[in-house]
Amino acid sequence: MAEDELAKFLGQGPTGAICVVDADGQLLALPVRVVDFDTATIDVAVDGLNGDATQRAEVRACVVADTFTAYRDIRGVILQGKVTWPPAPDEAATLTVSRTLTFSFANA
Repeated sequence: MAEDELAKFLGQGPTGAICVVDADGQLLALPVRVVDFDTATIDVAVDGLNGDATQRAEVRACVVADTFTAYRDIRGVILQGKVTWPPAPDEAATLTVSRTLTFSFANA
């Protein structure tokens, strides 16, 4: 995706997942919805958070968001970076993006 296509895609609030390693060293994947973004960060609303988890700064994370109605329409983005985990209650998780990969099956 070109930059303008990516901005349009993220502006539609796609859903996906955030993956982090929790305080116990276990991989954790939770559903997310993109709520805001710019070239350096992305904010995602996270479902299923453990409110009792201890907050840690600068945890490596990955956000994957996609949309599709049929196979040929699959489009998405993978964003890697760091996040404070877990986010405060009722707040979005803000990922500081270090790498962005996009994918599309439209021309596959």
